[in-house]
Amino acid sequence: MSHPLWYTIRIMIERDRQRQELDAAFDAFDQQCKAAQKAIQDFLDLDIDMKEKDTYELWYLGDMCNSLPKCRESFNRMLIDAGELMRCGREAGLTIGGIEICCVSADGNDVETIWSHNHAEDKREKKANR
Repeated sequence: MSHPLWYTIRIMIERDRQRQELDAAFDAFDQQCKAAQKAIQDFLDLDIDMKEKDTYELWYLGDMCNSLPKCRESFNRMLIDAGELMRCGREAGLTIGGIEICCVSADGNDVETIWSHNHAEDKREKKANR
């Protein structure tokens, strides 16, 4: 038994519409994949650039917390992070250990402390204020 012509045409139109929707979905997915690949490549390029330039490193209680390319914006960001770490250390009642921001050369051989804070200084300041 064959289907009437109108039914066959309707089914063909419906299947064509479904194919178009699938094609559009695959195209959108392909665009998202390309965007993700570009973002990954940009990140990898940034990482390569960081290795070739001097960096600022933020150290807290002997652990490196952050490393950014050497520029004023990075230094300001490190100071904000260091302030937050100081606050957390004070709230926890730390009396030893500290925070340092260091400038590290591209080859890693030269390290210079740019800014530092020791939690023991907080304890001395409290005693002096009494």
